[in-house]
Amino acid sequence: MRRIALAAFMVATFAIMLTGCGDKTETTEATTAATTEAVTEATTEEVTTEAATEADTASDSEAAAELPKYEYNGVDTIEKTVYEYMLTKAADYPEGAVAIPAGTIIDVDDKDPEDVKVLGDFEIYIYDLEGDTLKTKAGGSYPGMMPLKKHDDETYTVTSFDEVESGAGFDDSVKEIFGDKADAYFTVSSDQEQRDVLRAYIINEYVTANGLAITKYQDEGWDPVVIAEAADPVVYMGGLYSHDGKSDMNLALFKSSGIPVAIVQIGDKIWFGEMTTEEATLDDGREYISLKVENDTFGYHFNEDGTGFLIDNEGEIHDSLELDESAAEDMKALTE
Repeated sequence: MRRIALAAFMVATFAIMLTGCGDKTETTEATTAATTEAVTEATTEEVTTEAATEADTASDSEAAAELPKYEYNGVDTIEKTVYEYMLTKAADYPEGAVAIPAGTIIDVDDKDPEDVKVLGDFEIYIYDLEGDTLKTKAGGSYPGMMPLKKHDDETYTVTSFDEVESGAGFDDSVKEIFGDKADAYFTVSSDQEQRDVLRAYIINEYVTANGLAITKYQDEGWDPVVIAEAADPVVYMGGLYSHDGKSDMNLALFKSSGIPVAIVQIGDKIWFGEMTTEEATLDDGREYISLKVENDTFGYHFNEDGTGFLIDNEGEIHDSLELDESAAEDMKALTE
């Protein structure tokens, strides 16, 4: 409050000087009163402005302090590792109220537990809070490959990060790092709608887990996005159909609000609902995923060339081909 005391001292000094002039009492009194009023108003305005500024600063600090740090609360340990690593990238940007990762894992090669290769288009966003809206302050995309080391407790550590080169060498760098998954990367990176869906879903998980009264996020220059509406899609993850002539079995895998859902169709019978999976091995040594839905157990395996095999609920194995998304949507329509 040093400036307020100084202003008061100047007013008192000026008043004494004017009073000492003797012959111009009325003018001096009027001038003193006017000057005192003007300085008082200026001082009051200054104090008010200081108080408002301090209140705004306190409000900003309080808003930042009220937002908890992002923590992954899913069950996928590889995804957890990747997202936690991306939080370290927040240091590349100005500090905000909260940093939240996003992005898509495109492929995981876990043949060597000492060197699990995760390909993806990884993102980090920095937000400030205004009312019930997360305002994007900064952020970026980091396509590339993360090598992970698997530990005895089933957790992972990122050992390095091979990022795609920016600028003129971008496409060539994508092809070098992603190899035969380069086309998959370009498909993912160009699908802005799906990227926004995943981003909203992750924000919605964060908001729900922490009981926050946040309803929207907004990028600079764009309309606000209502998080709950944007984060509740059903996303097709892949599928197979039998083509061995012995069965008409179809399998379609979806994520509904992030929850894995399976639809199995054999003839007129349909199994539909949340699924659980585990790794399994056939007697001949072939690996596959055992899937349980509606208390029945099935199995599937995808090959990189679009082929695979299905296992029906009686344990019969059927050579299969990749299921087109339009066929999967037809199957989903049967469950609605």
